[in-house]
Amino acid sequence: TWGGGTRIGHALTTVRDTDPDAVGRRAVALVISDGLEMGDVDELESGVAWLTRRASRVLWLNPLAKSTEYEPTAAGMATALPYVDGLFAFTGPDDISELARQLTQYDTVRSLGYQTANP
Repeated sequence: TWGGGTRIGHALTTVRDTDPDAVGRRAVALVISDGLEMGDVDELESGVAWLTRRASRVLWLNPLAKSTEYEPTAAGMATALPYVDGLFAFTGPDDISELARQLTQYDTVRSLGYQTANP
């Protein structure tokens, strides 16, 4: 059975503390998680804020965002959302195609992600 939940904040802290240069200004960072953080949300906020300062873009790929009823209200997702440049569904190849489509049309004014998925 699946236990559910992740510790993305701890993972980001580990990267920041052990190899902070692993993420550069030209990088697009992809976080793949359902946002159901099992760790400390303050650590998650600190980690995502650091990642946002380091990378050119931070995109969050969430399998739960595939549902039309999805709302990013889980504590981890709600904590991270203000720091990410886009939230995307992530359940298969079509979602990656949508991510690529939006990235090719991206400008600094428009948002990216599941809420802006209009052809």
